[in-house]
Amino acid sequence: MKAVIIACLCSLICVTASAATMTFTGGSLSAGGEIYSEDGITVTSVSGLPFFGFDNGDLGIYANGTTAYAGDVSFSMAKRFNVLGFDIDPFVRASCLGVCDALIYETVSITGYRDGSIVASSEITGFGDYVSFHPGVGFMNLDFLIIGLNRVPISCPVPCVQANLDNVRLSVIPLPAAVPLFGTGIFLLGWFVHWWGRRRGRDEKEIL
Repeated sequence: MKAVIIACLCSLICVTASAATMTFTGGSLSAGGEIYSEDGITVTSVSGLPFFGFDNGDLGIYANGTTAYAGDVSFSMAKRFNVLGFDIDPFVRASCLGVCDALIYETVSITGYRDGSIVASSEITGFGDYVSFHPGVGFMNLDFLIIGLNRVPISCPVPCVQANLDNVRLSVIPLPAAVPLFGTGIFLLGWFVHWWGRRRGRDEKEIL
């Protein structure tokens, strides 16, 4: 009986995080094309410029010397969250406008923020097919996740670089909901310990 009661109390204290996935299909895009929301996740253009576009259910981030599109995007949720992963196609072209034919390697930066400070960072370099990015333990309990293009100096008069994102998976941390449950669990656990101690004392007196 004691084990059953303790297990019930633990179930009140422990709260499971809720996972969400942004697939860039079926969500809501702002009129200016710089904010998109889906499944509890919001992605915003850091610069305020519009996204390069949604192509076959993914989000393109883009930068060149003349065209004004978002090169850095910020992901957030209503509460702090953990990053479970995302898919990225970090291909690079320096001939988007037919100026030159050189291919370069581009670095995509992944940065996690909490309370206005960087708490985790990583980079992806290369181009080609989609790859799944699985962050380390540092990408947890975040306020924002920023994914952006690191501009690489090249000789093209009008260079352009691009990366496509898809299946951004975040897991919200339900701290506000957990606090009252945690307090209730602690109260019940304290009450149970007190009740159990009084019962044991009474049983010992009866034995004597």
